[in-house]
This record gives sequence, structure tokens and C-alpha cells, in this order.
Amino acid sequence: MKFEFLRKKRLATKGWLSDVLTCVRGLDKKEFTLKEMYGFEDRLQELHPDNKHVRDKIRQQMLRDERVVEFVSRGHYRPK
Repeated sequence: MKFEFLRKKRLATKGWLSDVLTCVRGLDKKEFTLKEMYGFEDRLQELHPDNKHVRDKIRQQMLRDERVVEFVSRGHYRPK
């Protein structure tokens, strides 16, 4: 299963992963930029008001390591 890795994550981490993935899906594009993801900064800040480093968290949670988002080049990604 593609999202099996979420079962092993802490609840707070699952929330971030899910929220970032929702943003990626909301772009509905074959390829997107980190700058486009930063467009969700306010929305993610509302969902996670205790986090003071939302842009850092967006980069961290791009899901590349879980093989859900593919790194294309600096600042460019592709959903799998």
C-alpha cells in the first residue's frame, strides 16, 4: 500500500504529512515548485498554529523520502 508508512508515524507527524499531501493534490499538476507549495503557508499555519517554522516544515514534509513526491530538480517536484 502506497501510504503504509503513515501507520508508523506519530499522530502530529501524520497530520503534517496528510496536510502537505492535500496541498500537493490541490495543485493538480504534473510538476510543481516549492514556491507554489509556499502558497499554502497561511493555510498550514492555521492548521498548525504552534509551529513557527511553516516553510521549513513544508520542505521537510515534501514526502520525497517516503516516495510520494519525486524530487525533479532544485525547488521542483513531481507527485508520484
